[in-house]
Amino acid sequence: MQDNKTDNWWLRVNDIDLGYWPSSLFGDYLKSSATFAQWGGEVYSPDVRKSPHTTTAMGSGSFAEDLFNVACYIAHIRVMDFSYTWKYPQYVGTYSDEWNCYSAYHYVPGYMTEPTLFFGGPGQNPRCP
Repeated sequence: MQDNKTDNWWLRVNDIDLGYWPSSLFGDYLKSSATFAQWGGEVYSPDVRKSPHTTTAMGSGSFAEDLFNVACYIAHIRVMDFSYTWKYPQYVGTYSDEWNCYSAYHYVPGYMTEPTLFFGGPGQNPRCP
């Protein structure tokens, strides 16, 4: 979130401020607001997009579709609007560079309920040689 006094960008988890990025790092790009936010996981290996693929897992190593108690997830996702009110993200999409190796799933159990983002995968597997 952006501090309305200093314009610095803060990372907050469970109402605990973990740190900030000075607004001067971003020039005019994030002077007063951001246009999007991203959550998820990332795997780096020199073997990504090669065969055999890396065996490096993302998250718990389970695909996103395995959901709670198995897959890695992020809950309590919020963005802050211009009035400094926390809200659920309005438009959410999922993306994976390699769907056979890693996946992402935006889970919303019902209208106006807490969104949860699941992500992960095992890397190399029968679908991802």
